[in-house]
Amino acid sequence: MQLEEALERDKLQRQEALERKRMIKQEAMELRQESALREEKMWVDVSASEELNIAREKVQAEIKAKNKQFKRQASNELQQQTLEMAMKIQIAQMELMERWELESQQETLQEKDIMAKEMEARLFWKVS
Repeated sequence: MQLEEALERDKLQRQEALERKRMIKQEAMELRQESALREEKMWVDVSASEELNIAREKVQAEIKAKNKQFKRQASNELQQQTLEMAMKIQIAQMELMERWELESQQETLQEKDIMAKEMEARLFWKVS
């Protein structure tokens, strides 16, 4: 009887040990699965982060290109306006020079007319 009880106890202990071993294997498998899921999630996060960085860099490059284009356009417009103003100033200066020349010619003609009238008046006084 004692032998049977000892065998029974031994059998129960082996079953318990097998059950513990099975549970440990199950727990180890679950831990590996959790670890694999965490690693996969980490890689997904890293990939998403890299995609966001690439998208951000692309947008920044586009903004930089647009700013450069706007600056170039503004510079071209300013240059065009500067040329137009220079031409207007040049035309105004030419018109002013023509006006001064005309005024000078008119003054010269008036002076000649006055001198002619004075000479005519002197001749008239000398003759009379």
